[in-house]
Formats: sequence, structure tokens, C-alpha cells
Amino acid sequence: MGIKHNGSLEEAKSPFFEVNRKICEDWEKYILQQVNGVIRGKFNSWSFNFSARINKLTPIDITVKKSTYTSGILLFSSKYQNLDLRTQIKVSLLNPKSLNFTFKRKTLSSRLRYLFTKKSYKLETGPYYIFGEAKENPFVIKLLYLLSKPLENKELSHLKFLNESNTLSMELLNIDLDTSMLNGLQELSKG
Repeated sequence: MGIKHNGSLEEAKSPFFEVNRKICEDWEKYILQQVNGVIRGKFNSWSFNFSARINKLTPIDITVKKSTYTSGILLFSSKYQNLDLRTQIKVSLLNPKSLNFTFKRKTLSSRLRYLFTKKSYKLETGPYYIFGEAKENPFVIKLLYLLSKPLENKELSHLKFLNESNTLSMELLNIDLDTSMLNGLQELSKG
């Protein structure tokens, strides 16, 4: 197993340990068996952290992290304030139109940037702004379709495409294995 547990024997009896083990096994099965990639990391009942690389058509680097914290303010739901879920994905893509663009969630800083940037657009499907030369570009339209689920669920933290390095990097605020998105990124990488 590329993802090893680093918890105690007592911790292995926890239902949280089993949930984290199942998530890690699902990712590991997909990465090792379906896309012939490599994966390594650690998990316990409180957290997990693993990195993977898919080498099918073009390399996709994935880092998945879950952390559970034990303190917080009791006035807010502890379900969300003490849980950190992140999936980071980097992939090299051939973008035929030589674009640089960024998707950002609506925050105070992104709203101010939107007001003072000429090439910025509001995304209709969620609380996001797009900065750069991306409006009505076929590549971006395909990307929006591919990311429709995280956009609708407001799980996309940020996305950036840099033409100089042909690198698309994104961070999702979930840890779910979305094989259709990963397979779609492979298809998109063909150009």
C-alpha cells in the first residue's frame, strides 16, 4: 500500500480511522490500478496527507490533505471550522490560444480587483471571477464544463493557467475522488 497508516493500535479501532482508510484506499486503487500512477502518504483517524502522480497521457500531480483540529469557537458549527479539506492538482496543458487566466472565489480582494481590472468577468455558475483573456475562449469553455461540479458546489478555491509554463494549477476544497474530472484533464491535455 502506497499510503500507510501512522496511528496507534487503539486508534485503528476508531470509526474515523476506518473512514479515512476507505478514502485513502479509493484514491490508491484509482491511481495504482486504473491510471498506473504512483502514490505515497500517511493517514490516521485525525488526518491524511498523500501525493500522487498520474503518468497516463500527461503528468498530473495531485496532493490531497485532510486535517481535523480539536479547538475552536463554540458559537459556530464545529463541523466546518475544525475540518480542513484540500485537493491540489497541477497539470501541463497545451493551450492553443496563448492565454493566462485565473479563477478566484468572490472575496473582498477579488471584488476590488474585478472593479479595477479591464479583463475580468463574473462567472454565471458560481461565486467566481475570471481574470485574464478568457471570455468565450473554447479552451476555457471546455474547462468550465469539466469543472462544473466543483463550481456549482463552490468547492473551487482557485485556478490559474500560466501560458509560459503551460501549467494549470487548482485547489479544491474537498477530498472526493472525481475520476471523470481527472480523466477529462487528461483529454484536455491533448490539446
